[in-house]
Amino acid sequence: MKKYISRREFIQTGFGAGAALALMGKISLPPAPPSRGMKLGFVTYQWGRDWDLPT
Repeated sequence: MKKYISRREFIQTGFGAGAALALMGKISLPPAPPSRGMKLGFVTYQWGRDWDLPT
């Protein structure tokens, strides 16, 4: 691996990366279906079931 790159290589790489990122916005996955909110699982409630917390 080279320790230093030329200014020309830096600019070419930057433009290439910018073009790739711009194209990624054009080619995307379909939107995800809307979620129904946060769900807490059965295990979540079991963790705290036996805790003795001062109140």
